[in-house]
Formats: sequence, C-alpha cells, structure tokens
Amino acid sequence: SQARDLLSRMLVIDPERRISVDDALLHNYINVWYDEGEVNA
Repeated sequence: SQARDLLSRMLVIDPERRISVDDALLHNYINVWYDEGEVNA
C-alpha cells in the first residue's frame, strides 16, 4: 500500500537514501491531504 511504501522510505537509516521531507510531501499517500496553500497561508 502507499502508506507502507512511504513509511518504509521514512525509516531508512542512511540519511542519503532516506526520503526527504519535500519528497514525502509529494508522495501519493500524503498528497491526498496536503495543501501547500494552507501551509504557506
């Protein structure tokens, strides 16, 4: 599932291979709820 995929990318120990915050916000699982306009308001 998309949630499991995102979680596994976030739990990577190596910071060079771990998903960045910006990339995580673009992930399909988060993108459903994330509205950049609300964050920057």
